[in-house]
Amino acid sequence: MSETKKTEEEKMQDFIAQLAVQIASVSKNTKAVGVIPSKFKGEKKTARKFISSLQLYIKNNSETYDTEEKKLGLAYSLCDESAAEWIQPYIDRQNFGEEQICLAKYKAKIRKAKDKLKALKTAETGADSDSEASENEEEEEDFASSNLINEINTFNDFATLFKETWTSAQPAAEARNTIDKMSQGKDSLVDYTTKFMLVAADTGYSDLDLQKDTEEDSIGLSEKF
Repeated sequence: MSETKKTEEEKMQDFIAQLAVQIASVSKNTKAVGVIPSKFKGEKKTARKFISSLQLYIKNNSETYDTEEKKLGLAYSLCDESAAEWIQPYIDRQNFGEEQICLAKYKAKIRKAKDKLKALKTAETGADSDSEASENEEEEEDFASSNLINEINTFNDFATLFKETWTSAQPAAEARNTIDKMSQGKDSLVDYTTKFMLVAADTGYSDLDLQKDTEEDSIGLSEKF
Protein backbone atom coordinates (compact mmCIF):
# COMPACT_ATOMS: atom_id res chain seq x y z
CA MET A 1 0.00 0.00 0.00
CA SER A 2 2.77 2.42 0.99
CA GLU A 3 4.69 1.45 -2.13
CA THR A 4 1.68 2.34 -4.32
CA LYS A 5 1.28 5.68 -2.55
CA LYS A 6 4.97 6.42 -3.00
CA THR A 7 4.70 5.66 -6.70
CA GLU A 8 1.79 8.10 -7.05
CA GLU A 9 3.75 10.79 -5.21
CA GLU A 10 6.74 10.20 -7.46
CA LYS A 11 4.51 10.47 -10.52
CA MET A 12 3.17 13.76 -9.21
CA GLN A 13 6.68 15.12 -8.68
CA ASP A 14 7.70 14.01 -12.18
CA PHE A 15 4.61 15.65 -13.63
CA ILE A 16 5.31 18.94 -11.84
CA ALA A 17 8.96 18.82 -12.93
CA GLN A 18 7.92 18.32 -16.56
CA LEU A 19 5.54 21.26 -16.33
CA ALA A 20 8.28 23.44 -14.87
CA VAL A 21 10.60 22.55 -17.78
CA GLN A 22 7.86 23.32 -20.31
CA ILE A 23 7.06 26.65 -18.69
CA ALA A 24 10.76 27.57 -18.54
CA SER A 25 11.25 26.74 -22.23
CA VAL A 26 8.18 28.76 -23.21
CA SER A 27 9.31 31.75 -21.13
CA LYS A 28 12.99 31.58 -22.12
CA ASN A 29 12.87 34.27 -24.80
CA THR A 30 9.92 36.18 -23.38
CA LYS A 31 10.23 38.93 -20.82
CA ALA A 32 7.70 38.22 -18.09
CA VAL A 33 5.44 40.97 -16.81
CA GLY A 34 5.21 40.87 -13.02
CA VAL A 35 6.23 38.06 -10.69
CA ILE A 36 4.91 34.50 -10.62
CA PRO A 37 2.87 34.03 -7.41
CA SER A 38 4.42 32.03 -4.59
CA LYS A 39 3.29 28.41 -4.38
CA PHE A 40 -0.06 27.82 -2.72
CA LYS A 41 0.27 25.29 0.11
CA GLY A 42 -3.37 25.01 1.12
CA GLU A 43 -3.62 27.88 3.59
CA LYS A 44 -7.09 29.38 3.19
CA LYS A 45 -5.98 32.79 4.44
CA THR A 46 -3.76 33.18 1.38
CA ALA A 47 -6.12 31.56 -1.14
CA ARG A 48 -7.85 34.67 -2.45
CA LYS A 49 -4.59 36.57 -2.84
CA PHE A 50 -3.02 33.59 -4.65
CA ILE A 51 -5.79 33.09 -7.22
CA SER A 52 -6.11 36.84 -7.87
CA SER A 53 -2.34 37.14 -8.37
CA LEU A 54 -2.31 34.09 -10.65
CA GLN A 55 -5.18 35.42 -12.78
CA LEU A 56 -3.40 38.76 -13.08
CA TYR A 57 -0.06 37.16 -13.98
CA ILE A 58 -1.62 35.02 -16.72
CA LYS A 59 -3.54 38.03 -18.05
CA ASN A 60 -0.39 40.18 -18.18
CA ASN A 61 1.57 37.38 -19.90
CA SER A 62 -1.11 36.27 -22.33
CA GLU A 63 1.40 35.87 -25.17
CA THR A 64 3.31 33.28 -23.15
CA TYR A 65 0.28 31.53 -21.69
CA ASP A 66 -1.73 31.46 -24.90
CA THR A 67 -3.34 28.03 -24.48
CA GLU A 68 -5.41 26.41 -21.75
CA GLU A 69 -2.74 23.70 -21.41
CA LYS A 70 -0.05 26.27 -20.57
CA LYS A 71 -2.31 28.14 -18.15
CA LEU A 72 -3.25 24.92 -16.35
CA GLY A 73 0.38 23.79 -16.39
CA LEU A 74 1.38 26.91 -14.48
CA ALA A 75 -1.56 26.61 -12.07
CA TYR A 76 -0.82 22.94 -11.30
CA SER A 77 2.90 23.62 -10.79
CA LEU A 78 2.09 26.25 -8.15
CA CYS A 79 0.02 23.87 -6.03
CA ASP A 80 2.16 22.48 -3.20
CA GLU A 81 1.75 20.31 -0.08
CA SER A 82 -1.97 19.88 0.75
CA ALA A 83 -2.94 21.84 -2.37
CA ALA A 84 -0.92 19.40 -4.50
CA GLU A 85 -2.77 16.49 -2.88
CA TRP A 86 -6.06 18.25 -3.66
CA ILE A 87 -5.30 18.79 -7.36
CA GLN A 88 -3.75 15.35 -7.99
CA PRO A 89 -7.06 13.42 -8.41
CA TYR A 90 -8.22 15.94 -11.01
CA ILE A 91 -4.97 15.52 -12.95
CA ASP A 92 -5.32 11.74 -12.71
CA ARG A 93 -8.96 11.90 -13.79
CA GLN A 94 -8.08 14.04 -16.78
CA ASN A 95 -5.34 11.65 -17.90
CA PHE A 96 -7.57 8.66 -17.17
CA GLY A 97 -10.35 10.24 -19.21
CA GLU A 98 -8.09 10.63 -22.26
CA GLU A 99 -7.02 6.99 -22.01
CA GLN A 100 -10.64 5.89 -21.67
CA ILE A 101 -11.68 7.83 -24.76
CA CYS A 102 -9.04 5.96 -26.81
CA LEU A 103 -10.13 2.68 -25.25
CA ALA A 104 -13.79 3.41 -25.99
CA LYS A 105 -13.01 4.12 -29.66
CA TYR A 106 -11.10 0.85 -29.89
CA LYS A 107 -13.97 -1.07 -28.28
CA ALA A 108 -16.43 0.60 -30.65
CA LYS A 109 -14.52 -0.83 -33.63
CA ILE A 110 -14.57 -4.29 -32.05
CA ARG A 111 -18.30 -3.99 -31.31
CA LYS A 112 -19.00 -3.00 -34.92
CA ALA A 113 -17.20 -6.11 -36.12
CA LYS A 114 -19.15 -8.23 -33.62
CA ASP A 115 -22.43 -6.71 -34.84
CA LYS A 116 -21.62 -7.67 -38.42
CA LEU A 117 -20.71 -11.20 -37.35
CA LYS A 118 -23.90 -11.45 -35.29
CA ALA A 119 -26.00 -10.26 -38.24
CA LEU A 120 -24.51 -12.97 -40.44
CA LYS A 121 -25.05 -15.59 -37.74
CA THR A 122 -28.65 -14.47 -37.18
CA ALA A 123 -29.36 -14.68 -40.89
CA GLU A 124 -28.18 -18.29 -40.88
CA THR A 125 -29.36 -19.68 -37.52
CA GLY A 126 -31.70 -17.11 -35.94
CA ALA A 127 -31.19 -14.66 -33.04
CA ASP A 128 -28.82 -15.62 -30.24
CA SER A 129 -30.78 -14.40 -27.20
CA ASP A 130 -28.35 -15.87 -24.65
CA SER A 131 -25.50 -13.56 -25.60
CA GLU A 132 -27.72 -10.51 -26.07
CA ALA A 133 -27.84 -9.57 -22.37
CA SER A 134 -24.08 -9.76 -21.89
CA GLU A 135 -23.49 -7.67 -25.00
CA ASN A 136 -25.94 -5.03 -23.75
CA GLU A 137 -24.03 -4.88 -20.46
CA GLU A 138 -20.78 -4.43 -22.35
CA GLU A 139 -22.30 -1.60 -24.39
CA GLU A 140 -23.47 0.16 -21.23
CA GLU A 141 -19.98 -0.14 -19.74
CA ASP A 142 -18.41 1.25 -22.92
CA PHE A 143 -20.89 4.12 -22.97
CA ALA A 144 -20.01 5.03 -19.38
CA SER A 145 -16.29 4.85 -20.16
CA SER A 146 -16.60 7.05 -23.25
CA ASN A 147 -18.57 9.72 -21.39
CA LEU A 148 -16.21 10.41 -18.49
CA ILE A 149 -16.20 14.10 -17.60
CA ASN A 150 -12.93 15.96 -17.12
CA GLU A 151 -13.83 18.46 -14.44
CA ILE A 152 -10.95 20.81 -15.22
CA ASN A 153 -10.72 21.57 -18.92
CA THR A 154 -9.85 25.27 -18.80
CA PHE A 155 -8.09 27.69 -16.48
CA ASN A 156 -11.48 29.21 -15.63
CA ASP A 157 -12.60 25.74 -14.48
CA PHE A 158 -9.55 25.60 -12.23
CA ALA A 159 -10.17 29.09 -10.82
CA THR A 160 -13.82 28.31 -10.09
CA LEU A 161 -13.03 25.00 -8.40
CA PHE A 162 -10.15 26.59 -6.48
CA LYS A 163 -12.39 29.32 -5.08
CA GLU A 164 -15.10 26.81 -4.14
CA THR A 165 -12.54 24.68 -2.29
CA TRP A 166 -10.17 27.13 -0.66
CA THR A 167 -11.87 30.49 -0.24
CA SER A 168 -14.33 31.47 2.46
CA ALA A 169 -18.00 30.52 2.39
CA GLN A 170 -18.58 34.24 2.99
CA PRO A 171 -16.65 35.78 0.09
CA ALA A 172 -18.01 39.31 0.61
CA ALA A 173 -16.84 39.48 4.24
CA GLU A 174 -13.45 37.99 3.37
CA ALA A 175 -13.04 40.33 0.40
CA ARG A 176 -13.82 43.37 2.57
CA ASN A 177 -11.29 42.21 5.14
CA THR A 178 -8.72 41.71 2.38
CA ILE A 179 -9.42 45.18 0.97
CA ASP A 180 -8.84 46.74 4.40
CA LYS A 181 -5.44 45.04 4.70
CA MET A 182 -4.20 45.48 1.12
CA SER A 183 -1.10 47.53 0.42
CA GLN A 184 0.74 48.31 -2.79
CA GLY A 185 4.15 47.18 -1.57
CA LYS A 186 6.47 46.69 -4.55
CA ASP A 187 3.65 46.29 -7.08
CA SER A 188 3.32 48.82 -9.88
CA LEU A 189 0.29 51.12 -9.70
CA VAL A 190 -1.33 49.25 -12.61
CA ASP A 191 -0.78 45.81 -11.06
CA TYR A 192 -1.95 46.91 -7.63
CA THR A 193 -5.07 48.59 -9.03
CA THR A 194 -5.92 45.44 -11.00
CA LYS A 195 -5.51 43.27 -7.88
CA PHE A 196 -7.64 45.72 -5.91
CA MET A 197 -10.45 45.60 -8.48
CA LEU A 198 -10.36 41.78 -8.63
CA VAL A 199 -10.93 41.62 -4.87
CA ALA A 200 -13.34 44.58 -4.85
CA ALA A 201 -15.66 42.73 -7.24
CA ASP A 202 -16.47 40.28 -4.41
CA THR A 203 -17.02 42.84 -1.65
CA GLY A 204 -20.55 43.81 -2.59
CA TYR A 205 -19.54 47.45 -2.24
CA SER A 206 -20.99 49.97 -4.69
CA ASP A 207 -18.72 52.14 -6.81
CA LEU A 208 -19.53 55.02 -4.45
CA ASP A 209 -18.42 52.98 -1.39
CA LEU A 210 -15.16 52.07 -3.11
CA GLN A 211 -14.62 55.69 -4.08
CA LYS A 212 -15.03 56.75 -0.44
CA ASP A 213 -12.47 54.14 0.65
CA THR A 214 -10.09 55.46 -1.98
CA GLU A 215 -10.47 59.01 -0.76
CA GLU A 216 -10.09 58.06 2.92
CA ASP A 217 -6.99 55.85 2.87
CA SER A 218 -5.76 55.78 -0.75
CA ILE A 219 -6.56 52.01 -0.79
CA GLY A 220 -3.14 50.99 0.49
CA LEU A 221 -1.12 52.87 -2.10
CA SER A 222 2.54 53.56 -1.39
CA GLU A 223 2.01 57.21 -2.29
CA LYS A 224 -1.08 59.34 -1.76
CA PHE A 225 -2.81 60.84 -4.78
